[in-house]
Amino acid sequence: MSILADLTTALDLAFNHGKYETVLELAPKLIVELSKHDLLTPSSKSNINENDLKISRKIIEVICQSSLLTSPADLESFSKYISLIKPLSENTDLLWLHLISLLASGNFIQHQQLLSYYNTLLPDFDNSKYASFGKNLDICLNEGNYGGVLKSFHNNETLDKYIITFKSGFLELCRNEIGDNIQNSYKNGLKLGAARTLLYFESDLEVVEFAKQRNWDVKDNGVIIFESIDNDEGLDEYEKEETAIDPIIIVNSYAKELENIV
Repeated sequence: MSILADLTTALDLAFNHGKYETVLELAPKLIVELSKHDLLTPSSKSNINENDLKISRKIIEVICQSSLLTSPADLESFSKYISLIKPLSENTDLLWLHLISLLASGNFIQHQQLLSYYNTLLPDFDNSKYASFGKNLDICLNEGNYGGVLKSFHNNETLDKYIITFKSGFLELCRNEIGDNIQNSYKNGLKLGAARTLLYFESDLEVVEFAKQRNWDVKDNGVIIFESIDNDEGLDEYEKEETAIDPIIIVNSYAKELENIV
Protein backbone atom coordinates (compact mmCIF):
# COMPACT_ATOMS: atom_id res chain seq x y z
CA MET A 1 0.00 0.00 0.00
CA SER A 2 2.99 2.30 -0.44
CA ILE A 3 1.36 4.28 -3.28
CA LEU A 4 -1.78 4.81 -1.21
CA ALA A 5 0.29 5.76 1.81
CA ASP A 6 2.28 8.31 -0.21
CA LEU A 7 -0.87 9.80 -1.71
CA THR A 8 -2.49 10.02 1.72
CA THR A 9 0.55 11.85 3.10
CA ALA A 10 0.46 14.27 0.17
CA LEU A 11 -3.28 14.79 0.73
CA ASP A 12 -2.85 15.63 4.41
CA LEU A 13 0.01 18.00 3.64
CA ALA A 14 -1.96 19.84 0.97
CA PHE A 15 -5.11 20.13 3.11
CA ASN A 16 -3.27 21.34 6.21
CA HIS A 17 -1.59 24.07 4.12
CA GLY A 18 -4.82 25.17 2.48
CA LYS A 19 -3.89 23.80 -0.95
CA TYR A 20 -7.42 22.63 -1.68
CA GLU A 21 -6.98 22.58 -5.45
CA THR A 22 -4.06 20.19 -4.96
CA VAL A 23 -6.28 17.95 -2.83
CA LEU A 24 -8.77 17.72 -5.71
CA GLU A 25 -5.94 16.94 -8.13
CA LEU A 26 -4.92 14.02 -5.91
CA ALA A 27 -8.50 12.85 -5.39
CA PRO A 28 -8.97 10.68 -8.53
CA LYS A 29 -5.71 8.81 -7.89
CA LEU A 30 -6.68 8.24 -4.26
CA ILE A 31 -10.13 6.95 -5.22
CA VAL A 32 -8.54 4.46 -7.62
CA GLU A 33 -6.12 3.23 -4.96
CA LEU A 34 -8.84 2.93 -2.33
CA SER A 35 -10.92 0.93 -4.77
CA LYS A 36 -7.99 -1.36 -5.58
CA HIS A 37 -7.62 -2.18 -1.89
CA ASP A 38 -11.36 -2.73 -1.45
CA LEU A 39 -11.60 0.23 0.93
CA LEU A 40 -14.45 2.11 -0.74
CA THR A 41 -17.18 -0.50 -0.56
CA PRO A 42 -15.69 -3.52 1.22
CA SER A 43 -17.64 -6.72 0.85
CA SER A 44 -18.57 -8.98 3.75
CA LYS A 45 -15.81 -11.36 2.65
CA SER A 46 -13.13 -8.66 2.78
CA ASN A 47 -10.56 -8.94 5.49
CA ILE A 48 -10.11 -5.20 6.01
CA ASN A 49 -8.52 -3.65 9.05
CA GLU A 50 -10.97 -1.32 10.82
CA ASN A 51 -8.32 1.38 11.13
CA ASP A 52 -7.77 1.30 7.35
CA LEU A 53 -11.51 1.84 6.86
CA LYS A 54 -11.41 4.86 9.18
CA ILE A 55 -8.48 6.30 7.25
CA SER A 56 -10.27 5.77 3.94
CA ARG A 57 -13.38 7.54 5.29
CA LYS A 58 -11.21 10.42 6.47
CA ILE A 59 -9.66 10.70 3.01
CA ILE A 60 -13.10 11.05 1.40
CA GLU A 61 -14.15 13.61 4.02
CA VAL A 62 -11.04 15.70 3.39
CA ILE A 63 -11.71 15.62 -0.36
CA CYS A 64 -15.32 16.74 0.21
CA GLN A 65 -14.26 19.53 2.54
CA SER A 66 -11.63 20.71 0.07
CA SER A 67 -14.15 20.85 -2.76
CA LEU A 68 -16.12 23.39 -0.71
CA LEU A 69 -13.07 25.43 0.24
CA THR A 70 -11.62 25.99 -3.23
CA SER A 71 -12.15 29.43 -4.72
CA PRO A 72 -14.67 29.27 -6.21
CA ALA A 73 -16.10 26.16 -4.57
CA ASP A 74 -16.13 23.06 -6.74
CA LEU A 75 -19.71 21.99 -6.06
CA GLU A 76 -19.64 19.43 -8.85
CA SER A 77 -16.77 17.60 -7.15
CA PHE A 78 -18.51 17.91 -3.78
CA SER A 79 -21.64 16.28 -5.17
CA LYS A 80 -19.58 13.50 -6.74
CA TYR A 81 -17.43 12.65 -3.74
CA ILE A 82 -20.11 13.06 -1.07
CA SER A 83 -21.87 10.08 -2.66
CA LEU A 84 -18.95 7.96 -1.44
CA ILE A 85 -19.55 8.97 2.18
CA LYS A 86 -21.12 6.25 4.29
CA PRO A 87 -23.80 7.78 6.56
CA LEU A 88 -22.42 7.57 10.09
CA SER A 89 -22.83 9.63 13.24
CA GLU A 90 -19.26 10.87 12.83
CA ASN A 91 -19.96 12.62 9.53
CA THR A 92 -23.40 14.16 10.08
CA ASP A 93 -21.92 17.63 9.46
CA LEU A 94 -20.95 16.68 5.92
CA LEU A 95 -24.30 15.03 5.34
CA TRP A 96 -26.09 18.20 6.41
CA LEU A 97 -23.87 20.28 4.12
CA HIS A 98 -24.94 17.99 1.31
CA LEU A 99 -28.60 18.55 2.17
CA ILE A 100 -28.04 22.31 2.18
CA SER A 101 -26.28 22.12 -1.19
CA LEU A 102 -29.31 20.30 -2.63
CA LEU A 103 -31.58 23.11 -1.43
CA ALA A 104 -29.27 25.69 -2.97
CA SER A 105 -29.44 23.95 -6.33
CA GLY A 106 -33.23 23.61 -6.15
CA ASN A 107 -33.10 19.82 -5.91
CA PHE A 108 -35.88 19.64 -3.34
CA ILE A 109 -37.02 16.09 -4.06
CA GLN A 110 -33.62 14.49 -3.45
CA HIS A 111 -33.17 16.71 -0.40
CA GLN A 112 -36.39 15.43 1.15
CA GLN A 113 -35.60 11.81 0.31
CA LEU A 114 -32.14 11.95 1.86
CA LEU A 115 -33.38 13.91 4.87
CA SER A 116 -35.92 11.19 5.66
CA TYR A 117 -33.32 8.49 5.06
CA TYR A 118 -30.70 10.06 7.33
CA ASN A 119 -33.22 10.74 10.10
CA THR A 120 -34.30 7.10 10.00
CA LEU A 121 -30.76 5.74 9.85
CA LEU A 122 -29.08 8.05 12.36
CA PRO A 123 -30.94 8.81 15.63
CA ASP A 124 -28.52 11.65 16.42
CA PHE A 125 -28.64 13.18 12.94
CA ASP A 126 -30.06 16.49 14.23
CA ASN A 127 -27.11 16.94 16.58
CA SER A 128 -25.04 18.38 13.74
CA LYS A 129 -24.02 22.01 14.11
CA TYR A 130 -25.58 22.63 10.68
CA ALA A 131 -28.94 21.02 11.47
CA SER A 132 -30.66 24.18 12.75
CA PHE A 133 -29.42 26.27 9.83
CA GLY A 134 -30.45 23.64 7.29
CA LYS A 135 -33.91 23.20 8.85
CA ASN A 136 -34.53 26.95 8.82
CA LEU A 137 -33.65 27.16 5.12
CA ASP A 138 -35.95 24.23 4.37
CA ILE A 139 -38.86 25.84 6.25
CA CYS A 140 -38.36 29.23 4.61
CA LEU A 141 -38.26 27.73 1.12
CA ASN A 142 -41.35 25.61 1.75
CA GLU A 143 -43.22 28.69 2.96
CA GLY A 144 -42.04 30.80 0.05
CA ASN A 145 -40.25 33.04 2.55
CA TYR A 146 -37.35 33.88 0.24
CA GLY A 147 -36.53 36.98 2.24
CA GLY A 148 -35.93 34.77 5.27
CA VAL A 149 -33.48 32.68 3.27
CA LEU A 150 -31.60 35.74 2.06
CA LYS A 151 -31.43 37.16 5.58
CA SER A 152 -29.72 33.94 6.69
CA PHE A 153 -26.81 34.82 4.41
CA HIS A 154 -26.82 38.55 5.08
CA ASN A 155 -23.71 38.79 7.27
CA ASN A 156 -20.64 37.04 5.85
CA GLU A 157 -18.70 37.55 9.08
CA THR A 158 -21.03 35.27 11.04
CA LEU A 159 -21.32 32.55 8.42
CA ASP A 160 -19.47 29.26 8.73
CA LYS A 161 -16.75 28.88 6.09
CA TYR A 162 -18.53 25.89 4.58
CA ILE A 163 -22.01 27.44 4.68
CA ILE A 164 -20.87 30.56 2.84
CA THR A 165 -20.03 28.30 -0.09
CA PHE A 166 -23.73 28.00 -0.88
CA LYS A 167 -24.57 31.70 -0.56
CA SER A 168 -24.45 32.53 -4.27
CA GLY A 169 -26.68 29.55 -5.07
CA PHE A 170 -29.34 30.62 -2.59
CA LEU A 171 -29.15 34.25 -3.70
CA GLU A 172 -29.74 33.25 -7.31
CA LEU A 173 -32.52 30.81 -6.42
CA CYS A 174 -34.44 33.23 -4.19
CA ARG A 175 -33.94 36.33 -6.32
CA ASN A 176 -35.26 34.50 -9.35
CA GLU A 177 -38.33 33.41 -7.41
CA ILE A 178 -38.88 36.92 -6.05
CA GLY A 179 -38.28 38.32 -9.53
CA ASP A 180 -40.99 36.08 -10.97
CA ASN A 181 -43.40 37.20 -8.25
CA ILE A 182 -42.89 40.93 -8.63
CA GLN A 183 -42.93 40.67 -12.41
CA ASN A 184 -46.35 39.03 -12.25
CA SER A 185 -47.66 41.34 -9.53
CA TYR A 186 -46.66 44.84 -10.57
CA LYS A 187 -47.71 45.34 -14.15
CA ASN A 188 -47.46 49.14 -13.95
CA GLY A 189 -43.81 49.09 -13.01
CA LEU A 190 -41.64 49.19 -9.92
CA LYS A 191 -39.17 51.76 -8.69
CA LEU A 192 -35.53 50.74 -8.44
CA GLY A 193 -35.47 51.41 -4.71
CA ALA A 194 -38.40 49.08 -4.09
CA ALA A 195 -36.86 46.39 -6.28
CA ARG A 196 -33.57 46.75 -4.41
CA THR A 197 -35.35 46.18 -1.10
CA LEU A 198 -37.39 43.22 -2.29
CA LEU A 199 -34.43 41.53 -3.98
CA TYR A 200 -32.00 42.23 -1.13
CA PHE A 201 -29.49 44.04 -3.30
CA GLU A 202 -27.18 46.68 -1.87
CA SER A 203 -27.14 49.05 -4.84
CA ASP A 204 -29.33 50.15 -7.73
CA LEU A 205 -26.58 49.07 -10.14
CA GLU A 206 -27.01 45.48 -8.99
CA VAL A 207 -30.75 45.79 -9.65
CA VAL A 208 -30.09 47.15 -13.13
CA GLU A 209 -27.79 44.23 -13.91
CA PHE A 210 -30.38 41.78 -12.62
CA ALA A 211 -33.03 43.52 -14.72
CA LYS A 212 -30.90 43.14 -17.85
CA GLN A 213 -30.58 39.40 -17.24
CA ARG A 214 -34.38 39.13 -17.11
CA ASN A 215 -34.96 41.53 -20.04
CA TRP A 216 -36.69 44.09 -17.85
CA ASP A 217 -36.76 47.64 -19.16
CA VAL A 218 -35.22 50.17 -16.76
CA LYS A 219 -36.46 53.67 -17.64
CA ASP A 220 -34.46 56.87 -17.20
CA ASN A 221 -36.78 57.91 -14.36
CA GLY A 222 -35.68 54.89 -12.31
CA VAL A 223 -38.75 52.77 -12.95
CA ILE A 224 -38.57 49.12 -14.03
CA ILE A 225 -41.13 48.11 -16.64
CA PHE A 226 -41.65 44.36 -16.83
CA GLU A 227 -43.75 44.27 -19.98
CA SER A 228 -45.38 46.60 -22.51
CA ILE A 229 -48.46 48.42 -21.25
CA ASP A 230 -51.11 49.22 -23.88
CA ASN A 231 -52.04 52.60 -22.50
CA ASP A 232 -48.48 53.62 -21.64
CA GLU A 233 -47.95 55.54 -24.86
CA GLY A 234 -50.55 58.12 -23.83
CA LEU A 235 -48.76 58.99 -20.59
CA ASP A 236 -46.13 61.66 -20.25
CA GLU A 237 -42.99 61.06 -18.19
CA TYR A 238 -44.51 62.51 -15.02
CA GLU A 239 -47.58 60.28 -15.26
CA LYS A 240 -45.45 57.21 -15.97
CA GLU A 241 -43.44 57.82 -12.83
CA GLU A 242 -46.60 58.23 -10.78
CA THR A 243 -47.88 54.82 -11.91
CA ALA A 244 -44.93 53.15 -10.17
CA ILE A 245 -46.03 52.10 -6.70
CA ASP A 246 -44.30 53.52 -3.64
CA PRO A 247 -41.64 51.20 -2.10
CA ILE A 248 -43.39 50.94 1.28
CA ILE A 249 -46.68 49.97 -0.35
CA ILE A 250 -44.83 47.45 -2.51
CA VAL A 251 -43.14 45.76 0.45
CA ASN A 252 -46.35 45.54 2.47
CA SER A 253 -48.34 44.28 -0.50
CA TYR A 254 -45.73 41.69 -1.38
CA ALA A 255 -45.60 40.42 2.20
CA LYS A 256 -49.39 39.97 2.18
CA GLU A 257 -49.21 38.06 -1.10
CA LEU A 258 -46.64 35.70 0.34
CA GLU A 259 -48.91 35.08 3.33
CA ASN A 260 -51.78 34.25 0.98
CA ILE A 261 -49.57 31.86 -0.96
CA VAL A 262 -48.60 30.05 2.26
